[in-house]
Amino acid sequence: MDVPAGIIPRVPGFDRHELGRTFLIVSLVPVVLAVLMAWTLRSGSDLSCEAPHGDSNYGTATPSWWPVGTTFAWRRHPNGFDRVERPGWADTFMLIGFCGCAPVLVVAGIVLLRHGDRADTE
Repeated sequence: MDVPAGIIPRVPGFDRHELGRTFLIVSLVPVVLAVLMAWTLRSGSDLSCEAPHGDSNYGTATPSWWPVGTTFAWRRHPNGFDRVERPGWADTFMLIGFCGCAPVLVVAGIVLLRHGDRADTE
């Protein structure tokens, strides 16, 4: 199949417009997941900050933006001990992945939608 450079070849049974729309719709998924992740970060309450040994001993939950997550802190007064638990890096890497996937999917969808017309007319 000889196709000029810069032209996406036509494949029987392959609808570029449908695939382009699918890429654009799927690109919303990482954005929605990132927004939900940020919302759960901000909605953390002190009730989610129970001391590791339990006993209804609650500390203070505060959001952390780097690394992304919630920092839990217990202080000697009123908890009886000092301890700080910082979030791990897994949520940060996941958020970076979500934010990196969306633009790639958007560009792929736009390319398929725009260049699909050119290849279909030849």
